[in-house]
Amino acid sequence: MSRRLQVLVSAPGSSHGKTVFTLLLLAWARRQSLRPRAFKAGPDFIDPQYLAAVSGQAAPSLTLGS
Repeated sequence: MSRRLQVLVSAPGSSHGKTVFTLLLLAWARRQSLRPRAFKAGPDFIDPQYLAAVSGQAAPSLTLGS
């Protein structure tokens, strides 16, 4: 059975660097020959595009109705 690391990045509000930190973490994981997968919560439509570009995989929204 393969082992999977799961990380949740959060902060008390907006403009705290969550997306930048996540992009750096995804880039690091890819450099380690891992296959990171990112998900996005919230109404933002730009961040999933950045997350997908860096991770190499789609970054679906976890928000209902989006």
